[in-house]
Amino acid sequence: MKQSSIFFISLIACITFASCGNSVTDEAETSGISAGETTKTVSFNLNDEGGKIVLNPATRVFNTDGKRYYAINILELNDKEYSKYAYGLFDANSPISAVMKEGHKYRIDVLEFRNDRDTLYHDGNKFYEPMLSNGTNATPLENAFVYDKNANLTGIYTGKTKVGEEKSDTTWYPRAYKYYTSIDNFDPSTSDKLDITVKRAFFGIHYIITPPKYGSVTLSLLRNHHITISSTDPVYDEEIFYSFNQLPPASVEGYNAIMDIFAVWTDDDGNVIANEKGEIKVKRNALSEFKINFIGLKDLGFDIKEETTPLDSLYQDWTVKAQ
Repeated sequence: MKQSSIFFISLIACITFASCGNSVTDEAETSGISAGETTKTVSFNLNDEGGKIVLNPATRVFNTDGKRYYAINILELNDKEYSKYAYGLFDANSPISAVMKEGHKYRIDVLEFRNDRDTLYHDGNKFYEPMLSNGTNATPLENAFVYDKNANLTGIYTGKTKVGEEKSDTTWYPRAYKYYTSIDNFDPSTSDKLDITVKRAFFGIHYIITPPKYGSVTLSLLRNHHITISSTDPVYDEEIFYSFNQLPPASVEGYNAIMDIFAVWTDDDGNVIANEKGEIKVKRNALSEFKINFIGLKDLGFDIKEETTPLDSLYQDWTVKAQ
C-alpha cells in the first residue's frame, strides 16, 4: 500500500491521554513533492478534551481492553479546495509525524476511537469500518502515513462501525468513545510541532428501569441496540456510552439531539401488551438519566372493575308492627 518515492520521517510526538509515548524514527514514503520544494517533518501532539463526565462506580461496568486508535487524514489546499494528501492509522503508543511542504496549507482530520463495550473489529493488523481506506479496503495498522492523492480514510466522519465478524455486527452508534477534530489552514513553515485536541463526540445514558410485574419488555434504540428486561429481573441500573453518528457536528460544544426509544411489552405467552415510542434528550459530553416504569393490571385474565370512589350514604326505615 506504500507508494512512490522514499522520504524519511522522524516520528517524534507525544500522544497522551494520561502519559506520553517514546520517540522513534520510522521510514515512510511521500508523493507529490517536486524537486526543489522545501519540506518539513511535523510532529503531532494529540490530547483528549479536558474535563470529566462523572461516572458512578457502583453501576459502571467496563467490558473493554482499553485500546485506543487514531485515524488521520491530511488534505492539501490547492486552488481554494482541499485534495487528498496522506492518511494513516496509529495506535496509542506510537508517535505520529508527517512530511509536509513548507508554504502549503493543510487540513488535518483526526478520529480517536477508544474501545469500550464495543471493540473495533480487525483481522490481524487490518482494521475495518470506520477505518476503511479508499472506501472499501481494510486499513493496516502501520503507525505511519501513506501519501496518496487518490485515497484516504473515508469512514472516519460517520458513526458506522464494525464491531464483530458477522455482517450484523455493524452499528451506527457504537458503545465506545469517539473523539474528533479538524484543523484547517495549517502551514508547516510556521512550526514543526502541531498540538491537536480531539473533542468528545459521544453521550451517555444512565438507565434505571423497574421491571414489569409480569412478562418482559424489549427496548429498541439507535437502529440496532436492544435492552430486554423481564419480571424476574432486578432493577436495571446501567450507564452506557454511545458515540454519535455524525462526528463533525457532534464534536462541537452544545451539540444535542432527540433519541427515539421503542418499548414492546409482551406477556408470558408472547402477546403484546403495549407498543409505545418515547424520547430521550441526549447531549454531547453529558450523561442523561432515564427512568422507566411499567404500569399494567395486577394480574392477567378477566377482572371485575371495581369502583374506587367513596361510598354514598343511603337511609331506609323499616318499621315492624305488632299484630
